[in-house]
Amino acid sequence: MSKIKHVIVIFIISTLFVLVLYLFPQRNQIWEDFVFWGGNSYSSEPDSLVDTRPYLEKLKESLPLVKESYLTKQNKHLWTLAKGKTLTVYLLEIQKHILAHHGKVLAMEEFLKFKNTRAVNVSFLDSLGDTTFVELQISESIFLENNSDLALAFTADQLDSNVVNMLNELQQPFSLLITPFDKDSVFFDLLKQIEKAETVLWLYMESDSLRNSHASKNPIRIRNSAAKNEDIIETAHKMLPEVKGVATRYGNKAVEHRSLLNFIFRVLEKQRLWFLDITNNSASLSLELCKNHSISCKQQSTYNQATSSVDDYLNRNVRKAYRTGEAYVILPLNKENLLKIQGMIENAKSQGTKITTLSSLLNVSK
Repeated sequence: MSKIKHVIVIFIISTLFVLVLYLFPQRNQIWEDFVFWGGNSYSSEPDSLVDTRPYLEKLKESLPLVKESYLTKQNKHLWTLAKGKTLTVYLLEIQKHILAHHGKVLAMEEFLKFKNTRAVNVSFLDSLGDTTFVELQISESIFLENNSDLALAFTADQLDSNVVNMLNELQQPFSLLITPFDKDSVFFDLLKQIEKAETVLWLYMESDSLRNSHASKNPIRIRNSAAKNEDIIETAHKMLPEVKGVATRYGNKAVEHRSLLNFIFRVLEKQRLWFLDITNNSASLSLELCKNHSISCKQQSTYNQATSSVDDYLNRNVRKAYRTGEAYVILPLNKENLLKIQGMIENAKSQGTKITTLSSLLNVSK
């Protein structure tokens, strides 16, 4: 009997020994299985980085701060923000940031700091329950970059090598409005040499101002057949296949004519082109009818020498960009105007306005 016991003990010990030898190379897997089922874990892999900075640093980083200080006696931070947004807009952004980080806004109070300078006192709790007091004001001289947009475009009937060189020296994007009909090969050769231009079809349309001499320009007319008007647009597009949109040339009657305008929009829809109404016609239906089609439309005015000088026109639109967020400058293409826009570009940049193309403001990406 004792021999049997000894045999059993030896068998058990041998089995355990073999089992240990078998399992030892797989100890890591056993440990991982243990962790998976709820055991305490240790991983040699580093945890994902956690932002441990104080909340105030995160909030400051989200704002265009141009100056900051701490007022010890008043126990509050003084932050000066870049010009280009109103205090109300900044406050909404700050409130959203605080709430997103599990904090709570306690108070926001606007007051007149100096004669014409407004400021806001803000107090809030962060996620740890700490209270912070901040006074916000807007800089008078430092602007927020790219806080507004100004589209720069030229109407181009003629091109020469000097104008092409001046356009290529521009450091800003721009658009060229072109009527492709009745142009010679020299014009198209020069056009190909312009490096950064966005091209736009500048098509003659129904107007009281159309003359027989305009026949070679293939105007889109009410009396034309639908097939002829469609062929005009399609042919122009084939002549300038890279164009992004169509702008009116004359056209004060075309934009009042519901059937013709709807037809034009249907064709542009197929061609994937936007529409820019520069007729300056207050009776235009372009924006109303555009809503029924999947294209983008705008109404804007070009430079009119009968109502202002080029300098006044440029200054007015730079100010408009700052006030409303966007503006359009559309000038005849010539050396004089190319020289004048240099000052406009510097003024726009100094107030944080970005010079861009027509397509950018019509929100079209192609």
